[in-house]
Order: sequence, then C-alpha cells, then structure tokens
Amino acid sequence: MASMRDRIENIGLMIRNERLRKGLTQEELGERVGVGKAQISKIESGKGLTMKTVTKVLDALGMSVS
Repeated sequence: MASMRDRIENIGLMIRNERLRKGLTQEELGERVGVGKAQISKIESGKGLTMKTVTKVLDALGMSVS
C-alpha cells in the first residue's frame, strides 16, 4: 500500500503533468492560482500541499479533487 508521502508526491506529479499538458509555465499556473512560481514548484514536488492550495491548483487546471 502506498505511503502518505508517496500519495502526496503523486498528487504533485499529476499536477505537474497536467500543467505541462496544458502548456503552462509554473509562473503562469501560479498567476492563475494566486501564488508565486516557487510555491507551484513546491506543490509539484509534494511539499507545502494543503487541501486549500491543491483545490485552487486543480480548479485552475480544470481538474477535480476526485
């Protein structure tokens, strides 16, 4: 069974892959979410993830939490 850390890293990877698929830079996604590029980088590496932030990022990418 995947550990919580693995799941969190998978969320970050999924966000990164979707951002790249949509042709967005970290900076562009950050602008849509209202955070800086550094925060997007952290999120994509599985650090600094809160439900609020993940929800905002997923909304900006047109994805759902489920």
